[in-house]
Amino acid sequence: MTTAGVDLSRFSTGLQLAPGTVRAHNTSSASENKIHDDEVARQYGFGGGLVPGATSYAYLASWLVQTLGVEWAMHGSSSIALIRPVYEGESVTLGGSVREASGDAQRGALTVDCHVAGPDGEIRAPGTAGLTWGADPVPAPRPAFAAPGSTPRLRDQRPTISKATAPLGEPLPPVLLDAGPDATTAYLDGIGNQDPLFRAGSPFGGPLAHPGWWPGIANRVLAENFALGPWIHTRSEIQHLGPALVGGRYHAYGVITDAFEKRGHEYVTADVLITDAADVPVVRMSHTAIVVVARRA
Repeated sequence: MTTAGVDLSRFSTGLQLAPGTVRAHNTSSASENKIHDDEVARQYGFGGGLVPGATSYAYLASWLVQTLGVEWAMHGSSSIALIRPVYEGESVTLGGSVREASGDAQRGALTVDCHVAGPDGEIRAPGTAGLTWGADPVPAPRPAFAAPGSTPRLRDQRPTISKATAPLGEPLPPVLLDAGPDATTAYLDGIGNQDPLFRAGSPFGGPLAHPGWWPGIANRVLAENFALGPWIHTRSEIQHLGPALVGGRYHAYGVITDAFEKRGHEYVTADVLITDAADVPVVRMSHTAIVVVARRA
């Protein structure tokens, strides 16, 4: 499928894009990951429970769809680095500028530098987003770690994970996800998104799955395969492979590709493939998290 063109009259290199604002909500305050709990987070040197990085990205993804259009949600790419925490109730700004805009309606490319900023203007999460159009994408072969037919891991059989014990290169059991209307509506309500594209319908008939969902799914690939203490999502690099429609049961496959230490924290990076109800790939991403958080005085 050839990606449709973008109206380049709306964009030019260096253009500052109209910002958006949202009041942040800690969507995981009651989750198993206690880094989102006020009391526990303060023990690790934070000002309170962290708004999930996946939620901060979801706010940015909503802004990117509004700014770049539905084509980005279907065929675009993005990356985000979660370098400073966002807290419950903060008014955050989503914004950015055009790094590159080239081509025409038939063939071209667009790259945007974007960010999530705190109420004081401090950048909490810098990112980039991109979209190319005018040529059929070359389909990548399905990765070996995403072989259909395996079963999810039972929660009481989850091992712990650290830099030393990370099972590098071993395919992880898949994670199954309800992508039906009730589940996706609850997700949209949590991030405060009312866009009918994700609730009522899209150019493909049914509503699209919101692109902010993907890092949260990658988080589940880690959390449902390993017994974790407080942990922190720090970075995602995402490639949309096609339209992802609401409905049915999605799969998420993963493999740990790296494990390392930085400033006392222990990290892992996972390669994640997400497939739709027909098990057709819709997203490929690299996802990094601190799985052993160092306490700070």
